[in-house]
Amino acid sequence: MYMKILSIAQKMICGITGLCFCISLTLVAYERDALDALRDAEQYEKEEDHYDAAERYMALELYSTDPVPKANALIGAARNYRKAGFFGKELDCLARLADEHINRIDYARVVTRMYQIGDAFFDGHKDAAISWLPFIHDKNRMEDAYRLALKLAPTAPEAPVARLRLAITHMDGKDPVSAVEELRTIMKLHPETDAARNAYIQLAYLYTKLAENGDGDGKWATLAAEQLDAFIEKYPEDRQIPWAKKQRELVDSINVKRLYGLAEYYHRKGNDEAAKGYLGQIIRDYGTSKDAIPAEKLLAEIDTTYTPPEKNAPRKPEYQIKIEKNTIPLERTRIMVVPENSDGRFLLPVRDLELNRSRDSRDTLPERKTTDEDL
Repeated sequence: MYMKILSIAQKMICGITGLCFCISLTLVAYERDALDALRDAEQYEKEEDHYDAAERYMALELYSTDPVPKANALIGAARNYRKAGFFGKELDCLARLADEHINRIDYARVVTRMYQIGDAFFDGHKDAAISWLPFIHDKNRMEDAYRLALKLAPTAPEAPVARLRLAITHMDGKDPVSAVEELRTIMKLHPETDAARNAYIQLAYLYTKLAENGDGDGKWATLAAEQLDAFIEKYPEDRQIPWAKKQRELVDSINVKRLYGLAEYYHRKGNDEAAKGYLGQIIRDYGTSKDAIPAEKLLAEIDTTYTPPEKNAPRKPEYQIKIEKNTIPLERTRIMVVPENSDGRFLLPVRDLELNRSRDSRDTLPERKTTDEDL
């Protein structure tokens, strides 16, 4: 029995020894691969072959077992992806650095670079899907970059503009709920910035468009009116005030048409009491508007006790946007553009084309007094 136990123990020791030997060989192989990857990455970077250098840095990160070389490899990969123009892959490296090596990086620089990547994609940058096929583009990573940066630094100086760009993107992509959320966040977290002012305008515009497209319970029109009133009150001298007042009238018109449509529906169904309620609301809230005239006529037909205003009764005039007309200021001398490499042979001033007289059109013309011909 003793010999049997001893035999089993010997086999276990041999098995553990063999396993340790295999692990040791694997670690040695990984170290050798890591050294090869580092050597290749440095060589490629020296030759300015940045994409291949980045790929070798990523291999180095894979083979390395220590966290410090891993972090350095990710930094090297991010640097070379940036130089190669692959901002999406650079963003992936920065995301891993912020997640796995937060104590080994310059946090502020990494977040700032994430915002910059979002800006680049917003401005039209496109990554190549394959390094040697630059005309085939990868997906736009703007939203990924901004989302990650906002998660890491939601109140950074770049945050308001990033949120505003996300909101506009959502509006263009027919995702109004996400756009509303971003715009409200801007007004809450960054109340005194230019982005907040733009958020007021964009949110009012969005609510108005939603009300125009269908507003059964008047929710969107109500929100649009509140948003426009808040903008006019907060920015009374803003250059967009005329637009805001015009939009405010449009919102009231949308509300009147919605209520009138409901009144007509109930009138056709024979429920005049409900119809009178909607018509009365129009006259009470929007009676000074010309949009209330059809409601007054219909209410007079339904309710004989109601006397509508006279036909020419004064109404609140529509807001008119004043357009300033400014004339172009006169130039001190006649403007004459000469095509490049023309040697002064073309577009000579007509007043110089006299017999036995010529002038190089590139010469500065003398100052002269303006005449009626210039007006």
